Amino acid sequence: MGAHPSVSELLDNAASLDKQEFESFFKKMVLLRAQRHPAVLPKEESDLLQKINLGFPQDKWDRIEFLNGKLEYETLSEVEHAELMSLIDKYEAYMVRRVRYLGQLAIIRKVSLNELIEQLGIAPKYHG
Repeated sequence: MGAHPSVSELLDNAASLDKQEFESFFKKMVLLRAQRHPAVLPKEESDLLQKINLGFPQDKWDRIEFLNGKLEYETLSEVEHAELMSLIDKYEAYMVRRVRYLGQLAIIRKVSLNELIEQLGIAPKYHG
């Protein structure tokens, strides 16, 4: 059996991945860590964390970006504009739900929202 790669080699390999591959790798690493070191959280906290970590659908985000590009170049039709507004409404509703779940978890843990966000290592996601 061959030698295991060093942590440094693993990090170098991860650094060379494109954005989508890296996100997939990262999610698999988080899952692997969770399997090796299962956290014993109360069900309510676990359920909230699952909801908080549920991402906005990538296909919808891609469509928003596409339609925003058309808007920027002034080639957006009225039908596409209505679709863009609908998608933006869905994204805003998703973000409101996420913040609500974060607030509920902060209350359970008796910390401020900012403290919870820091504890969870949540950074704003800027799509691009």
